[in-house]
Amino acid sequence: MKNKKLFPEELQINDKIRVTVNILGQKFPVDGTYKGNTNDSINILTNANPEPVELSLSKIKEITITEKYSKSGQFDAHIDELIQEFMKIVAIPSDTKNINAENTKNHIVIYNEFSFQHELGMYFRNRLTNYNITFERNIKDFNIEDNDTNNPMVKHEIDIVIEDKNNDSKFAIELKFPRKGMYPEQMYYFI
Repeated sequence: MKNKKLFPEELQINDKIRVTVNILGQKFPVDGTYKGNTNDSINILTNANPEPVELSLSKIKEITITEKYSKSGQFDAHIDELIQEFMKIVAIPSDTKNINAENTKNHIVIYNEFSFQHELGMYFRNRLTNYNITFERNIKDFNIEDNDTNNPMVKHEIDIVIEDKNNDSKFAIELKFPRKGMYPEQMYYFI
């Protein structure tokens, strides 16, 4: 590979990088996400373009990593996106006596925390095919003990657990469904 010394040794696909490009004797920084390279160019995804941009290595003066790719961080963002999508198709009736077919036709109706937990879990199951989705997992599955007698845990089960089938990554989601002026109490202060 030409200009191998330009590439930081630890550079990986999806790392955030800054590429300093020399154009007509001027240095210009280009920030984006590293998407790979060929013998004479680098592919970087920038905010300005929906497709990766190919930059010639002969014009590049420096490549620095600004943020390492984190599977966990990326997964958190993906879960946030899925939850936002889910909430767009959910109907939470304020008065369960006045539900009719018209206002729930294209929505999943959620009446309580139980239905919210299971509908969201099923939504995850349909979209996260490389993950196991389980419900009501005991905190001991995460090697967490409730040994604090002054501040014991209120609950010992986590509502939804997402486990990567390919490794030991586990993600816990604890849901609260406040209704009619209620507010959620702190349950898992350690997460």
